[in-house]
Order: sequence, then structure tokens, then C-alpha cells
Amino acid sequence: MKKIIIIIAVFVLVFTGCQNEENGDKSGKVSFENYSSPSIRVKNDTGERLIAFKDTLTPSALISGIPAYASAHGLKNDPVLFNNTSTFVLILITEEQYKKNENNLSALNNYEFARLYAFYS
Repeated sequence: MKKIIIIIAVFVLVFTGCQNEENGDKSGKVSFENYSSPSIRVKNDTGERLIAFKDTLTPSALISGIPAYASAHGLKNDPVLFNNTSTFVLILITEEQYKKNENNLSALNNYEFARLYAFYS
């Protein structure tokens, strides 16, 4: 009887995890969604998937992802990051750089894919 209960418990945990992933619960992953009410719109003419940050390469400054060859792609409008009119540095790194250094983003300082000045109003 204990074996059956354990098997059922494992099945429920696995099924619940898969269901959350399908429903968009991807905590800890970067969103590449094209937001309809964006903070800013960007164009990516490269074949690289890019990750955008506001001012610094820290998890709290992560905005969202930009797919390769995206045109007029809307970045997430996080109210914590975009709470007033300002200019800022938009830091872009590749998805590969992000995956390799996710736990130590500061290692990418001076190795960014691009740094651009942006304006939010």
C-alpha cells in the first residue's frame, strides 16, 4: 500500500510540474513575449536571442528577452523598473551568455553584446 501511495504522489508532483510549465509558470526563466503595453520597443536585426537589462547586469534589473530578427518588439513594462520618466542604459547580452553566467552576471561586465542609451516616458 505504501508503494502505491508513493507512486501516486510522484505522479501528482510530475503532472503538476508539467501543467504549470504549460500554463506559462516559468519562474526563473526569461520571457521573450512581445508585450502589447511595452516599456520600450526594440528591433533586433541579429540572429541572436538577446536579454535586456536596465542600467546594470543584475537579476533585479532584468527587463525581458528579445527574439532573433524581432521587429518592433515590446519589452516588459515592469512598474518597479519603469516608475518615472528617465534616460537609462539598455544593456543587452546574448541568451547563451545569460545561461552560462546566470548566477554571476557581474562576470559579463565589459563583455556585453551591446550598450544603448534609451529613454522612457
